Amino acid sequence: MQHAADLHTGKIVAAENALWGRVYVCPRPGCGGQVYLPHVSKQTPHFRHYPGEGTKECDEYYPSNGGGGVSVVPIAGRIEDDPAELGLLMVQVDGRWALGIRLPEIPDAQLGSSSLKELCNAFVEVSAGPGCSTRVSALDLRPGIGIARIDILPSAQTFRTQAAGTWPVSIDKNIWKLECKGLDVKGSLFRLRNGEWTRLLTGSGVYAGEVLLLIADARHTPPESIVSAHHTQIASDTVDWAIWEVRVPDQPSRTELAWLARVGHDLIPRPWRLELVTPPRTIGDHGEPVFWIGDTAMLLIHAPRDATQAHAAYKFGTNCYTSAIAVSNERQAYVAIDLRQLGSTWFSIAGERTAILELSVRFRPSDSKSRKALEHAPRLRIWIGDLAFESWQNAINEVPVTHNSLPDVRAELGTECTRAQVRAWERGKQRISSGLDGLGVAKFIQEFLATASRIEVDAGNFGKLVLTPLMVISSKDPRTDDSHRLRFYDRILQSANRAGNTHRPETAPGWRPAKNADSAALVRGRLAQRRRREVGGN
Repeated sequence: MQHAADLHTGKIVAAENALWGRVYVCPRPGCGGQVYLPHVSKQTPHFRHYPGEGTKECDEYYPSNGGGGVSVVPIAGRIEDDPAELGLLMVQVDGRWALGIRLPEIPDAQLGSSSLKELCNAFVEVSAGPGCSTRVSALDLRPGIGIARIDILPSAQTFRTQAAGTWPVSIDKNIWKLECKGLDVKGSLFRLRNGEWTRLLTGSGVYAGEVLLLIADARHTPPESIVSAHHTQIASDTVDWAIWEVRVPDQPSRTELAWLARVGHDLIPRPWRLELVTPPRTIGDHGEPVFWIGDTAMLLIHAPRDATQAHAAYKFGTNCYTSAIAVSNERQAYVAIDLRQLGSTWFSIAGERTAILELSVRFRPSDSKSRKALEHAPRLRIWIGDLAFESWQNAINEVPVTHNSLPDVRAELGTECTRAQVRAWERGKQRISSGLDGLGVAKFIQEFLATASRIEVDAGNFGKLVLTPLMVISSKDPRTDDSHRLRFYDRILQSANRAGNTHRPETAPGWRPAKNADSAALVRGRLAQRRRREVGGN
């Protein structure tokens, strides 16, 4: 293929004029698959399709050889991560491994103005045979809450879901009429992706040196040479399922390759990969990292093998530079980029679609603009009675409370899907509750406000608040409250002083006057000491 379309400019570019680091797609009608510039010495410059990127309608795509002499290899990134489909996960809760299933959430457009009360009687049932079933409430499938993940017993039978109960008429219940294949007794592999162990699709390739999680019938043990750890066993539907942590060797033997083929996977070489090490200043509208002009961005290059080289392309503005990158025996190399020109900046490894990184460079905002943007940024906010507290203001916030009347508490965590962790110190003990929404945080604070000496609310990136309740004695007019014995005693003393009765005890010569330590002072001291103990003081 001699010509391709630049994905960012939309213009058709000849192969001899193409630039490294650009993203090009096939211009043929009905195709649009990504193409790349291969390294050629005797041939003229040309484009080739990436394996699996072409279509049958494209006369330049050759599935047998990857579009121009490149052998087709399994795609390594295929996992059950489609948000509209079911997917199996391995989760660890309190040190215990369990199988989970991911469900799609309610579309925001279909939920509309439906109230939460209308979702209370709606459910999604998950089943895998007659002895394996569970259900999840529609409240856990709301938009913004996140994709629901529930625990389920392992099974070799097909997992099926369907809507049950009473649903609002605006919601299409067929969204949850889904199914996915059960576990393979010979073994199902899970890859760690975005913090979750997600099941690999059958036929997806695995990398040499990759660490995976395996669940299989306990009788189908993997080769001992690849087992890193044996976690646990789960009994279900007449099968004893076992969980192993396995590591694919860099140079696997025939036995290990045969085992991979038996569980439905092939070994593929690791691709080149780029990782941004320097934290960006912010994230752009299209998800690209944003830096300020004059910053230095540090990149980490992951190579497929030790002691290798590649051609790297760096483009900013109208300038483009290429250079050779040498990778050490640890399959890693660091690159520092000085960002001195506004606009988009590209860094890529030639011919590798997995190693393309785009940065955006902008002017440094003024301090006043930054403060104004921070004032409107979502954050943790808590209201206790007439008092309002928000994160990034004070390190410690004092909250005056009384035993007689506790104020109302309200909390906002920044977004609806944010969850917080709350800690309370009460009489030398620590109470912890995690995964709370705004209503749960408010109830927790309300419960411990009168007895805790310190309450911490941590909402992650939306800030943290520390509350120290201070017990206050409600004040009343002593002239109308003679029932309290200490107040009655004080009134008698005041009346005696106004009448001129200021008798003081006589002391012997050479003795220092004694301090007033009558019964009323002792009672006051004991009451103050009791209040300090109640709020956690010494």
